[in-house]
Amino acid sequence: MPVVHQGALDVSALEDLKASFVQINPATTNPNKADPVTTPQIVATPLSATGYQTAPVLIAASGAINPSLAANYVITKAGVAVMTIAAPVTGTDDGKIIEIASSTANQHTVTFTGNTLISGAAGVLTATFPASAGGNLRIMAMTAKWILLANNLVVIT
Repeated sequence: MPVVHQGALDVSALEDLKASFVQINPATTNPNKADPVTTPQIVATPLSATGYQTAPVLIAASGAINPSLAANYVITKAGVAVMTIAAPVTGTDDGKIIEIASSTANQHTVTFTGNTLISGAAGVLTATFPASAGGNLRIMAMTAKWILLANNLVVIT
């Protein structure tokens, strides 16, 4: 038998929770009408710490990826990008997620300094992207290591 709550229900916490998951755009144009109308539109987006989706971090040159910046990185370098990523800081970086995707047709590499990538295989040091656009990987920082969460077409060795 369901439990029925007697009295007033405080929903302010639910409103705060909803606000942390969606961005509400109150002024949008209705495509079915000739005149613009004001209609609430809820747009679900991946959120940053501030509550809004962030722009991707573009990688246009070889170099180091910031291990303390949780972000979506997109490799845009015309030639092969050779990148490194250092170990995350225990406690400070734990739980931070980095996604790296390639938008160019080159075999980019990411070297995990100190063999810090936990992928299910021993001695993992390098991630090599395919020679076609679209390869990506997702990693999470935990206790000075990177845990491989997802991998699409990237060879881990």
